[in-house]
Amino acid sequence: MIYFKTNNQEYPAEISGLEMDYNWGNRSTCTIKLSASYAEAAQIFVNGLVWSVVQRDTVPVYDASGQPTGETQESVQEWDYSDYCVAGPITDNRDGTCTCKMGKKTEVELLREASADAEQAAKILLGEAE
Repeated sequence: MIYFKTNNQEYPAEISGLEMDYNWGNRSTCTIKLSASYAEAAQIFVNGLVWSVVQRDTVPVYDASGQPTGETQESVQEWDYSDYCVAGPITDNRDGTCTCKMGKKTEVELLREASADAEQAAKILLGEAE
């Protein structure tokens, strides 16, 4: 089962991605569909969101010789998706679920941030800012 995780809380979700979302400035995006009201989704899916994808599976347990024991255990894998930190549109599906889009910053946005950081650093060095 797949989960969307933020603030140490997991939500069962369907998650898909696009390398280039032509409807949103050609940025790389992830679309997350989960059970939530629009108001709940709007509180969760904000700019700067730190989140991950968690996959939980039940897998067989094997003994030292590689034979199944008949027991199972939970296998958990988690992937950091914090690079997808730009909040996009939220769609209320009118069935108790919302579909929320999170995107990566574009090259232009990253260059603007780097330029602003460099400008601020120069002002600090010149004594024009703190």
